[in-house]
Amino acid sequence: MDSESKAVMMEWEKPLMEAHAKAVCSSGADGGRVGHILNVGFGMGLVDTAIQRYSPLSHTIIEAHPDVYDRMIRTGWTEKPNTKVVFGRWQDVIPQLETYD
Repeated sequence: MDSESKAVMMEWEKPLMEAHAKAVCSSGADGGRVGHILNVGFGMGLVDTAIQRYSPLSHTIIEAHPDVYDRMIRTGWTEKPNTKVVFGRWQDVIPQLETYD
């Protein structure tokens, strides 16, 4: 829910997010291990949780909402060994980004 109590993501979207993760992580650039994944917007973390199940080499998440970012920190997303969390709007953090599959 956003600050106006409007839904921005719902639990019913979980199967869709899992399907997206499967498509994105189907194989790495060389056809082998899942490579370097970028996601813009953590939300409820549905797609990112699903992406983690594929053990990508790296997983970068851009999140602009301060409350969501704080929740990510509290729930350990910034401590995951293969995960980088970047705070800010994607348009503003482009210089911090790397190359992704």
